Amino acid sequence: MTDAPLNVGIIGAGAISQRHFEGYSHAGAIVTAFAEPHDGTRHRRETEWNARGYADFTKLLEEGEVQAVSICTPNAFHAPAALAALSRGIHVLCEKPLSLDLAACDEMIAAAREGGAILQTGHHLRSSPRCRPPNA
Repeated sequence: MTDAPLNVGIIGAGAISQRHFEGYSHAGAIVTAFAEPHDGTRHRRETEWNARGYADFTKLLEEGEVQAVSICTPNAFHAPAALAALSRGIHVLCEKPLSLDLAACDEMIAAAREGGAILQTGHHLRSSPRCRPPNA
């Protein structure tokens, strides 16, 4: 273990990504890089987040020097990004659902186990009192 802050990347820089950025910042992690294919959004986030933007998530995973990523893309793109990160041993926090395909979910889980990385689904209501079982 090290006391150095965790370097994090965000894949997909749309609306929900801002909440991930804020969460990492509050937790002491550093968002050093992100991937966003749309030029305008990428350039805006580079300024807002003071992070390096990539048009392609594979470049982020190769060059971004991150230990973890949040996947904030549209649902259909979750599995390819997660599999690419997990196969490199990069931890993944993926917006829900993990995938639109159960077989892809199984592949993601297997890739996390094989790569020694953590795969977690971001469920924003997980800690809400309204979602707790009765008498919990």
